[in-house]
Amino acid sequence: MADTPAGLWVASYWAGLTLARFALGAMGDRVERVVLLHVSCALALAALGLLWWNPGGAGVIGLPLAGAGFASVFPTL
Repeated sequence: MADTPAGLWVASYWAGLTLARFALGAMGDRVERVVLLHVSCALALAALGLLWWNPGGAGVIGLPLAGAGFASVFPTL
């Protein structure tokens, strides 16, 4: 992958993390912490699995999903 698309996909990871944290800030108190952590870990694991598997070059979609999955881990703990 060339430098520019790679940089944009990495930026999408941080965008996913940021947008998910904003969403959790607005609606996070409606979900129990343990459930939120389990769902977040499952999303992150599935996203990284997609990134590793890379079906037809679509694995990079796992980067923003992984960012969204990791968004609640540190604030919740």
